[in-house]
Amino acid sequence: MENILNVALENPTVESLTQALRELVVAYKKLEAKCEKLERENERLRRQLNNNSKNSSKPSSTDQKPSKAANTYNSREKSGRKKGAQKGHAGKNLARESVQELIDSGKAVHRIVGVGMKSATYETRYVVDMETRPVVTEIRFYHGRYGKARIPSHLSSPVTYGAGVRSICTMLYSEGVVSNDRIQTIVNSLSGNLLSVSAGAVYHFCKSFVASSAPKYDSIKAGLIVEPVIGTDATTVSMNGVQKYIRNFSTDTACLYEPQGAKSIACMKESAVLPKYSGTLVHDHETALFHFGEAHGECNAHLFRYLNKNSEESGNSWSSKLKSLLSSANKKRCEAIAAGEESFSEARIADIEAQYDALLSLGDEQSQKTKGYTARKEERALLRRLRKYKENFLLFLRDFHVPFTNNMSERDLRKCKNRQKMAGGFRDAEGCDTYCKIMSVVETWKREGKNLLNEIRKSFEKSLAIPFSVPVYL
Repeated sequence: MENILNVALENPTVESLTQALRELVVAYKKLEAKCEKLERENERLRRQLNNNSKNSSKPSSTDQKPSKAANTYNSREKSGRKKGAQKGHAGKNLARESVQELIDSGKAVHRIVGVGMKSATYETRYVVDMETRPVVTEIRFYHGRYGKARIPSHLSSPVTYGAGVRSICTMLYSEGVVSNDRIQTIVNSLSGNLLSVSAGAVYHFCKSFVASSAPKYDSIKAGLIVEPVIGTDATTVSMNGVQKYIRNFSTDTACLYEPQGAKSIACMKESAVLPKYSGTLVHDHETALFHFGEAHGECNAHLFRYLNKNSEESGNSWSSKLKSLLSSANKKRCEAIAAGEESFSEARIADIEAQYDALLSLGDEQSQKTKGYTARKEERALLRRLRKYKENFLLFLRDFHVPFTNNMSERDLRKCKNRQKMAGGFRDAEGCDTYCKIMSVVETWKREGKNLLNEIRKSFEKSLAIPFSVPVYL
């Protein structure tokens, strides 16, 4: 711009000054457009820096700072109550009666140690402990009429590991979220280093558990397909350095994990559940899921993060008021469920919907004054979503079987994230599929109140059992 002025002043004619003015106007418009672009980029970057677990999908672990203690930042609101168990909590501890029952039933080894001079009177204290030691079972296969022994294929090797070792390794892999190398160290240490379980053996145990628990896995899939309401979510995992996904389907009684290549409709059609499902899906506004199922409930906890973000950036009141409205409606819903009701009356639903619509109208009015191009754009997009998917956000009012949030699914997927943090991902699709099948069976057993170690052991014992057609002598 300075060069344009200098050239015009060297020959100050009307024509040269007019031409210079035109060039200055063009240059000014270019600079104005560039300045506006930079302002928008600056606003976008500032919005990203302000993201946390309360106003976005970022995990709470990213909120922590070096100067703050762990759990300083999270989405929970302080209740004002003291730490620890609240008044009236039953509590759980070791009771003398339960220990005596273990002794009387013979389920526990009973040892007596006396302290002091032996007399007729004494006081008893119990110390409950556990012991682990290797157990070797020798199986003798006697030769038959033709001089051959009928040995099952799973005992083809002279020495093999039994159901106890296999079940401990599988439980550490799934529920313990322990890597194969560490499982090897733990199990060998528990045996006093008398065993030499390898990391490869641990992987083989997990593969064999998938085969032995296949009927349970199939029953989980069949059961979920006929459930009236299912929560679903997906999380990213690394597979041989490539981003893939694990999708889960969760109810109060079952949980299923599936590997998924992408969050696309094509990949969802390959699911064992989605193409056949005709109930209600609860999710975090995955639009591809609207092609499956009959009805859809939105996760309001997910929505609350967007409302928090809008309140922080715009300063408008409509978003915080809408959050309060939905929270209040859910509280009344919980009270109605406790009273044995299955849904609100049409009059009450109409009243809540009217308040919902009024707050969106207030949002339209307040968004006109929102400062910042990106903030205003995101606010209007949020208002459009709230209108378009109103029925989905408020579905929990009409059907009390539909949860207010999709938190169950999100909690189930945290185990997958923990696995990735510990192991760094999966080497191939087979490893990811093995993990998903094991976790599906284990998490379902937990929901059924089963003892995990016992159930895993039973599954191995069935696969390792000697065929009944062969006489067995003890």
